[in-house]
Amino acid sequence: MVFVNDFRLLREAFNRQEFTERPDWMLYKTNENIALGVVSSNNIIWHNNRRFSLRQLRDLGMGKSKLVDAVQMRAMWLVEKFSERAGNGTPIALPIKIAITNVIWQLVGGKQFEEDDPKMTEFDTILKEFLDSETLYAIQDFLPWVRYLMPAFLFKRLTKEHVIINTLDRFLKFFYVGTFFSCTPE
Repeated sequence: MVFVNDFRLLREAFNRQEFTERPDWMLYKTNENIALGVVSSNNIIWHNNRRFSLRQLRDLGMGKSKLVDAVQMRAMWLVEKFSERAGNGTPIALPIKIAITNVIWQLVGGKQFEEDDPKMTEFDTILKEFLDSETLYAIQDFLPWVRYLMPAFLFKRLTKEHVIINTLDRFLKFFYVGTFFSCTPE
């Protein structure tokens, strides 16, 4: 492992072709043989995904006053929620998640969530389950030799691969049209 802590060297390193690849992590290939997402892909797949994503985000308002207005509106809502909870020892994670989700969904789908919305609670639960289960599964990316110390079925059971696959499935189904968004105009 090499650590680079000089800005000039860092810039030079990241401009070189040898440093453009992302790690080939098993976590990103749970349901697919090739990592296809924006975060996990490489080369032409990454380039096309990035170009497509940026174009779509710009079309939806990224970099325009529409996004600034949405962020400011959610920031004011967040300040209001924090004021209501002042003096109480309540967690602040859910209101922050709701604010961030609402900014994104306002741009993408024109939808807003309230704090007690069952869909928001379901989304939060699925996301938390996925993040909790992926931690154990990621051990094979950091200690790849562990995978070969035991039979595959035992390793899959230990890392709870089935939990990751089921949670990922629930996460993707959550966003299918008709499940997440109503097909009827409001």
